[in-house]
Formats: sequence, structure tokens, C-alpha cells
Amino acid sequence: MIAEESIFRLIKSLNKNEKGFFVKYSKRHKSQNNLSLDMFYYYDRGRKIRYHKKITQNHFSAAKKYLYDNILNSLNQYYANNLPTKLIANKLCSINFLFNKALYAESYKELKKLKSFCLKEEYFEFIFDIIKIERYLILKLNFEIKNTLPALYEQEQFVIKKLQNISEFRKLYVEISILLREKGLVRNEKERKKFFKIISNPLLNNIKHALTIESKILFYSIQTIYYLAIADDYKTNQSALKMIDFFKSSSININRYIKDYIFAYITLIISYYDLGDYQNTMTAIKEIRELKTGLVDEKRGILINTYNIELSIYIVTGRFDEGCSKINSIVSSLNKHRSDKPTVAEIILYFYSSYILFGAGRFEESLGWINKILNRDLLIRSDIYSMARILNLIIHYELNNRELLVYIIKSTYRYLYKRNKIHKTEAAILGFLKKLTKVFDEENLIENFAILHRKLTSLKNDPYEKIALGYFDIISWLESKIYKRNFSDIIRETYSAK
Repeated sequence: MIAEESIFRLIKSLNKNEKGFFVKYSKRHKSQNNLSLDMFYYYDRGRKIRYHKKITQNHFSAAKKYLYDNILNSLNQYYANNLPTKLIANKLCSINFLFNKALYAESYKELKKLKSFCLKEEYFEFIFDIIKIERYLILKLNFEIKNTLPALYEQEQFVIKKLQNISEFRKLYVEISILLREKGLVRNEKERKKFFKIISNPLLNNIKHALTIESKILFYSIQTIYYLAIADDYKTNQSALKMIDFFKSSSININRYIKDYIFAYITLIISYYDLGDYQNTMTAIKEIRELKTGLVDEKRGILINTYNIELSIYIVTGRFDEGCSKINSIVSSLNKHRSDKPTVAEIILYFYSSYILFGAGRFEESLGWINKILNRDLLIRSDIYSMARILNLIIHYELNNRELLVYIIKSTYRYLYKRNKIHKTEAAILGFLKKLTKVFDEENLIENFAILHRKLTSLKNDPYEKIALGYFDIISWLESKIYKRNFSDIIRETYSAK
């Protein structure tokens, strides 16, 4: 049974041309397809179908499934000549038809052209089926078999070697991606060793070990992820640039590797930002947003990742009020591209939105965004999740929720302890906030703020601790309390002094 929500989402994901083609596709047929078209119009207008004169309640489930399948069939036809893998599969069917009709010469001629294309464009997964048919054709056409059949075996071994190479690089890519996705940026020596073990694989010593285009892309991706994880901004930048240059200098169909191309660009943008090069940051953002892609997830990913960088710039420059206006436009834009579950980039967007509203003094709204993170059982980016819990504590302090704060501190400590996330920075902040719940006079408050300020300032040069301090500028927040000044003013001054 197809849920109405699934039909809604499928229809809303269609672009204007895809919808137009479905209408034409449905009008070519009678009876049941006319009903599908009527239902399509209802759902496209955002309505739920309660009754229709052409359908009984008993047949409603079947009608929904028919509509859903019909839309997918129309998409299949619409893209039949645009997807290389679809074209190859169709060509193989045509070759089989010719073979079955004993038109062996014609079948062989088409097969040779298809094989040449697949080898050149590295569609290796089709080669085995092609060679299987080619063996039959060689026998049917009475070709000399002493050399031709062994040659096919050599070609199979060649393709196996290429596919094995891709598989080995893909394994390394999956390993390092999972580490980054779960742990986030490296915060201790144990985590660094896990990343280093992957990057030390002999395959990653030289690009020459990558034997295919896909292997080369994976090689660059793994290198880039490693430098990103250890927070080496310069090497991340250089690695992302190499990856983009590879795409642009090679005769690669970028659409085939669009996710990897977008990853390279987004990482380049992040590295420019981390290096403080905001001019190149905004230039790269403009370039990637101009990329044309029909993939809904990729459009959304580009928007969220680039919005994150824009929000980061508002944060480091102390322009929180401007950032609040940007959040409203972001929410409006993303409502057009909804997703089931938040991605890593979306979780970061929630965090930055909370940070900006906090900086603007809008603590209740800030809490709302941080709760979007904390109310989900997430297994991704434990570093962001941990820092969201710390920011949650500070927000409750600002809201003067002292009784609740005692409970939240204990809960946060348990969470960080279980996940081995109580580093020096987190330990200092938790201990400080625990003391604050028992301190009420002004003099002692200022003294405690100053003590934590000195502790955290001494950690700024620690390569692992400075990462935590980069998520939220707690040092500037402490200064705002010690000197009774506006948080945003201090951040603006810090930025201007750089």
C-alpha cells in the first residue's frame, strides 16, 4: 500500500517538464490512466482525496499504487534517452533482439560499438554481459577462435582489475567517511590515529595507484576528508582545489559524479572560510549555486551547506541582527526542498541559527533551534551534538532557569561521559556552570567568570581544544559578563582587531 504522503512528496519533487510529460503520458491512455490524471491534479494542488465518483473506497489503495507506479513509469520514459546506464541497458536489449532473430552480423556490429563506448567511458559493470554475448556471436559467425576467445578472457581480467581497484578505494572512502560522520573533527590523539591509519594505506601514497576516473575521484575525496578532519585548513584547501582541477581538466561527465563534484566545491568553500578568505568564500558560493542539477537532494545540499557558511560569516563578524533576517529567508527557501531526516549539514544549520539568535539576545528562539538537535536521537557528528548540549546549558543560564540547569548539567555530563567527549574545554565549562547554580552575589559571579576565562584562554593554542572553542565563542561570552558589555560588540571588536 502506498501512503498518501509518499505520493505527495513524489509529485512535489517533479519539475515543470516532468509534470508536463506525465500529463501527456496519461492522456495517451484511457480509463484507469484518466483516473490517475484526476488524482494527480488533486495531489498536485496539495489536496487529500476523500471521495471520487470514479472510485470506490475499496479500490482507493489500488488506485494510489497505480498512480504512483504510473508516475515512475512516465519518469522512466522521460529520461530513457538521457541516462547513459539506461541507454546502455536498452542497447543491450536491442542487441539481444537481433541475436534472437539470427541477425548475428548486425548484432555483432552493434555490440562492438557498445563495448568500445563502455570501455572508454568506464561503464565496466556492463562489460561482462557484453563479453558473454560476444562469445556466442563469435561462434555463430564462425570467427577464428584460437585468438579471439582468449582475448576476451584477457579483457575480462582487465575489467576485473579496474573494478577491484575501484572497490579498494571505495572501502577506504567508506571507512573515513563513517569516522567523520560519527565523530566529527579530531579532538584527541586516539581519534587522530584512527584517521591516520586509513590515510596511511599504500594506495593513498600516489595518485598513480588509482587506475580509473572513479578511483582518482575517491583518492582526492579521501585526502580531502582527512585534512578536513584534522583541521588542516591549508591542506584541505589545496586538496579540494586539486579535486576540482581534476574535474575541469579531464574529459569527465561531471553529471555522472555530481555528488563528488559538489563535495569538492563545498569543502573548498569551508576551507576558504576557515582561512579567513571571505572574498573567495563568497565567489565559490556563487559558482556552486549556479550549478545546474536536476537532483533535489543535491540542490538542497548546496543550499544548506552554503547557507551554513554565510551564517558563520555573520557569527564571526558579530552581525547577529543581520543574521536573524537571513535565518527567516533560509527557512522560507528550505521549505521548498523538504527532507525526511536532517543531514549533517542541516544539523549544523540548526546550531548556527541558534548561535545567531543567542548573539542577538533572542534566547527563547535560540533554545527552539537547539532543541531541534537535542530532541532527535542522532548518530551523526557527535562533536556538534556535544557542543549543542553545552550551548543549551548557556542558553538556560541566560534564561535564568537555575533549577532546570542543575538537572541539565547532570544529564549533559552523563551524555559526554558515555561518549568519551569530556575534554578539557567541556570539563571546565561543566564545572563552571555547576558552581554558578549556587552563586548568587555579583562579586562571586564575576570571579567565577574570570576563572573560567583564564582556563579557556590557556587552551586556545591546544590543537585539539581550539576546535571546541571554535564552535561557540565562549571566551567572548565570558568577557561580556566580566566587563558587562554586549556579546556582539566584543565579537565585532575581536574580528576588527584581526
